[in-house]
Amino acid sequence: MKTFDEYMVDNMGKKVGNGQCVALARDYVKTCFNIPLPFLGEDGGAIDLWKIRKTNPDILKYYEVVEGRPIKGDLILFNASNSNPYGHVAIVVEDRGDGFNVFESDGFNPNNDTTIKFWTWTRYAGALRPKAIV
Repeated sequence: MKTFDEYMVDNMGKKVGNGQCVALARDYVKTCFNIPLPFLGEDGGAIDLWKIRKTNPDILKYYEVVEGRPIKGDLILFNASNSNPYGHVAIVVEDRGDGFNVFESDGFNPNNDTTIKFWTWTRYAGALRPKAIV
């Protein structure tokens, strides 16, 4: 298994899976923790991970739900917006106080390549902290 830093270096600037944010999150937790990320169905979006946080068996078993400040390596979830009804999931790189640097794949980006981007608290919903399974 890899650390988050190793994973980020290996995948920076690359398209992971289908280039969507959920595909990146799924690949990250599989590669670094060997745990699943729940399937959200054909119409599911990233914010659905937050909506099912208290009922989905995979979330309950493999993740700690974080309603406060996330830390490096957490899956950070952002609410939907007028232009994006699916919300967004990314991986926390650094808490900067007024927001976060995140490692992400943006399905609205034509290349779908991974990058580091700054997000404010504005659409923050919560985070999922992968548990180390031994």
